[in-house]
Amino acid sequence: MDILQALTAQLDIWLDRFEVFFATAPADVQGCLEVLEEVRRKELNRVTGNSVLASHALDIEVGVRLAACRDTKSGKIIGCMRVTEAMGVKAEKESIAEYRLELFSDALLKQTLIFTRLCILKEHRKSVASFVLFSKTFSALLDEGYTAALLACEPNLFNMYRKLGARPIGRAHNSLSGGYRIPMVSIPDVAHLTACGSPLVKVIRKLDPARAQPFIDWYATLERKEGEIPLGISPYEGDDEDVPCHRLLTTGLTKAGAEQLLQNAMVISCQVGDVLVAERDGGKSIAFVRQGMVDVVVSNRKLAMLGPGEIFGELAFTLDSVRTASVSASVPGTEVLLLSMNALQKLDSDADRALVWRNLARCVAQRLVARTSV
Repeated sequence: MDILQALTAQLDIWLDRFEVFFATAPADVQGCLEVLEEVRRKELNRVTGNSVLASHALDIEVGVRLAACRDTKSGKIIGCMRVTEAMGVKAEKESIAEYRLELFSDALLKQTLIFTRLCILKEHRKSVASFVLFSKTFSALLDEGYTAALLACEPNLFNMYRKLGARPIGRAHNSLSGGYRIPMVSIPDVAHLTACGSPLVKVIRKLDPARAQPFIDWYATLERKEGEIPLGISPYEGDDEDVPCHRLLTTGLTKAGAEQLLQNAMVISCQVGDVLVAERDGGKSIAFVRQGMVDVVVSNRKLAMLGPGEIFGELAFTLDSVRTASVSASVPGTEVLLLSMNALQKLDSDADRALVWRNLARCVAQRLVARTSV
């Protein structure tokens, strides 16, 4: 964010540019659903209903609501987030695995909400809309007597949620919808939120510290018990010996371009059976096998095994379509280098960006030739 954007963001906050509220009127609910449709289906190619909490209707009586974010300049809803009571899903196997609900007592779960599907329309992502939506929804959570929020974020969003003050409570795991999620919790811990510069500091000043203390004590106990939580995912820190891993994509790039591309890459340490990409999920990332092996499966039929240096996910990524196969780790010690669309968009050089797309096109062509060869 440059100086002008930073000043604009501050002005938006001062003038309350973004209004956040729970959608109850039919028109507001429809506005939220249109945002979800635009972001999840059309942009991310996510299949509707393909998530842990998707079976729950938007019904306030069972603890499921939509927090809406409206741009007061246009009057339009430009973002939303799904809010679910943790106690309502505490017995569901998928929810327990996704959010580590087994770590919490019923007394704590009664004070906890689950935040999912935070979506902001593309033209507002360089604004503070996402921070305002999260912060004001958290503030409403406190006003209603809740104290904590759980979420499971994708690896490329981990740093954003960490800046908001959320902390990991488990390793990255393969989600029901495919791909990896990191379970996190946000609690009104003034010391922690101040240390990470979270905007939530402003909204928790009204909270009686005694309400937050059970969660602060709980997290301290978790840290003592589990130590530094191994996420199973880390920023890529490769060297020249790692070139064979990603050379299909980085061949021809300037040294600066390759470094810039890879500085946004993530390394995933896989467990056998972990689903790295899921059939029919959106193709917004590509990956390389760094070490070990992965299986390529279509309709429960294994089509291929890929080893170090081989790419997967490039077809859906290049064509902006859904996955035609799922890919899972097949041997212990498998590591995968993951790159999102955002990594490509951050390349400064037009020439390097063009070379990346040329390399991807070559990979796609080679894959198609292999599929059609007799």
